Amino acid sequence: LVKGPPHSAGANYTLTLPNDTGTSGQLLTTNGSGVTSWATVDASPTFQATADGAIADGDPVVIQADGTVHKAAATVTEHTPSNGSEINVDTDSSKDYSSVYNTGENLHVVFYRDGVSGGLESRVVTLSGDTVTMSSTTRQISLSVDDPQSAFIENGGSGNLVVVTYEKSGRCKAVASTITGSAGSEDLSPGSEKDVNDTGYSPKIVAVDNGNKAVICYENSGLRARLCEFSGTMITTQAERDAFTDRSVDFFTMASNGTNKILCAFLDSATNASKGKAVVGTISGTTLTFGTPVVFADTHPGVNITEQMISYDEHLDKFLIFYRDQSDSEDLKAIVATISGTSVTFGTPADVETDSNEMGQAIYDPVMKKHLLIYNNTTDDQYQVRVATISGTSVSISSATTLEAMSNSSVRTGCSYNPDEQRFLFLRRTPSNTKASSLKTSTSVTKLTTENYIGISNGAYADGATATVQIVGSVDDAQSGLTPGQSYFVQNDGSLALTVDAGIGSVFAGTAVSATKLIVKG
Repeated sequence: LVKGPPHSAGANYTLTLPNDTGTSGQLLTTNGSGVTSWATVDASPTFQATADGAIADGDPVVIQADGTVHKAAATVTEHTPSNGSEINVDTDSSKDYSSVYNTGENLHVVFYRDGVSGGLESRVVTLSGDTVTMSSTTRQISLSVDDPQSAFIENGGSGNLVVVTYEKSGRCKAVASTITGSAGSEDLSPGSEKDVNDTGYSPKIVAVDNGNKAVICYENSGLRARLCEFSGTMITTQAERDAFTDRSVDFFTMASNGTNKILCAFLDSATNASKGKAVVGTISGTTLTFGTPVVFADTHPGVNITEQMISYDEHLDKFLIFYRDQSDSEDLKAIVATISGTSVTFGTPADVETDSNEMGQAIYDPVMKKHLLIYNNTTDDQYQVRVATISGTSVSISSATTLEAMSNSSVRTGCSYNPDEQRFLFLRRTPSNTKASSLKTSTSVTKLTTENYIGISNGAYADGATATVQIVGSVDDAQSGLTPGQSYFVQNDGSLALTVDAGIGSVFAGTAVSATKLIVKG
């Protein structure tokens, strides 16, 4: 097609065509004055610019204000774990505490058993950088309770529900609450106390099914569980299910992959045969089923394991079980667990702490993609933390970092992660009160926005090198594991996924045409 200036009817124009037929892939072009020629069109358009930092082949790339290009992955910095400023949550020698982060409200809720009344109380806590502030209201939930454990429930996407479970008079109870009030005076508005089971001890709770349901597990002549559903603050429980029917269950903990699987780790304390075991629970609709328990510590007198001593690695789809080996000088150990169907397999346990200790907590840091193991070192009278890194089915443990001196070895820590502040809320007990502070372990700086993605790196380039970026219309061939015909989005960590990263927004990377190839779009 030749586009010319407007002309009157009957005007004549001369179009000069080339004498040859050109080559494959060429198009006929014009100089605007009627003279045409063959030209080659770039079938895989690219853009060149100076690399700011190293870029790998196949990395999604962003353009920066100074014209340089940078990989889309956030820059992660690992810090020596450190506390921020401290506040007193309660001054009545409280214990058995739990903390949960409410993503809808960007607030933490702390539950604890008051040391004087024995009642279950709560406070709403705000974390901003290294500073922690607490609401002016103390909410009493119930009286004479033990072992409060909490979870955040999305409640159909409303993002405003926290649930606490506890033991009261030999019964397992639960209460769901919304957060009310303005900044600085937030409070809980709890629903009715719900009997999860009329007999049972030490209930634990995890959110499942993308946070719209929860599983509550408890001891009742074995290890039992119920799937719970939520309508506002009302709780509906499904039929009781058996996770382990032997009456000799003692200590236990559990975690969820956030969707349809939970993993319960426990002590089977049968006489002369004490073993650490784990069992997989599967949620399908409103049905909860369990597989067969598998041994992870074949020792006598077994293991000691309590609430929050198991964490889930969302990037590797693996669990880390943290426990005390009673048969090996009561050393603290960690072991990797991998779910396959309705069963679970384990790696080789690694020593965490060989000094005298009290049990602690395993938590996952989603920024550095590693686990934190916090515990009480009673030899040194310190709260300490170690970083655990999973590789395959193995785990490596860092040296210990002291967080704070302690003075009561019989208490446990409590943590909940705040993704907006990239900090944990860290709870622990001192001689006269319960303290809370921020815990900084890693931070990330994001380069990617919904506007600056330009394409995929066409090679590996060092900092300062001239990088070639495959832009819209080109086909990148340096990917793996893609599904042809599917749309992929750039994630905050620089990977490609089928879903939008909620923290960044929609950054459309392109459409897969094979397992290794992506048509670049923007």
